[in-house]
Amino acid sequence: MSIDTEELRAADVEPDRQPVTAAAEDPQNPELDLVQERPGLPRVPALTTTLAAGASSAGAAWMVAGIFRDFSAHFVALGGILLGTGLVMLSLRARRGAWIQYLVIPLAILLGAVLVSADTPGAG
Repeated sequence: MSIDTEELRAADVEPDRQPVTAAAEDPQNPELDLVQERPGLPRVPALTTTLAAGASSAGAAWMVAGIFRDFSAHFVALGGILLGTGLVMLSLRARRGAWIQYLVIPLAILLGAVLVSADTPGAG
């Protein structure tokens, strides 16, 4: 089964109104919001979608952690999933959520460094 995207775009745009593009984004003008309400389209619940993605990622992380000898690898994998899912939920709720999304990689590196330093023997 295939979907013709041209038909979807043509049906999605009202004849008297042009679609808003990313180039039209202006932080000073609240009328040019990229996420516009359209009466015919259902809203996607952010909490349910984020939790479903987190559960799916947790399943994959659990299986990948199974290749390690120590069972604590499962907890480390689930901790990474909790960090990612938590930051996504926080960024969806915050007014300036993009800054929280920029923190994902530095916080993951910091968490990894803390976990590695616990098993690193001291010098000398």
